[in-house]
Amino acid sequence: MAHSDSSPRLPSVGALEKLESGVRDKLAGYGKFETLPHGSYIARQGTHHAAMSMVLDGKLKVICNAHGDIVDLASLRPGDLVGEVSLIDSHHSSADVIVDSDHADLWTIEKSAFDEFLDKDPVDGIQVLRVIAGELCHLLRQNSEKMLREVETRKARFLDMDF
Repeated sequence: MAHSDSSPRLPSVGALEKLESGVRDKLAGYGKFETLPHGSYIARQGTHHAAMSMVLDGKLKVICNAHGDIVDLASLRPGDLVGEVSLIDSHHSSADVIVDSDHADLWTIEKSAFDEFLDKDPVDGIQVLRVIAGELCHLLRQNSEKMLREVETRKARFLDMDF
């Protein structure tokens, strides 16, 4: 699936702004641009998911069912990526990702198309993989900080208890 000059372009926002414009243009041709209405699922928890999407317009919510409780994990806005792990490790989705605005414009690349991009252009592919790895590292740091804050909050509550 090669990129043509008349194809829409990936904007220089979010994680992909770190890519050279030529790499973004090539990568864009391997994916598809789509508009989804409110309530549409991009991924469903526990089901196979093998694609990464970039939010171009609109808002997505990321939620998961944890032992019967619905937990809000994130709100994604233009420039954010979702599903980047699935390009590297094809497991079941760990959360639901749902359009949470009137509509959402997305660019989505399937794992098979991403693999084709990597095979055809490994130099540019390394640049894209570095961006994805950087995003994953950022998410890990955010989650670690969040867990640390939660532990500190629980510890403070415990210390405030009367025995």
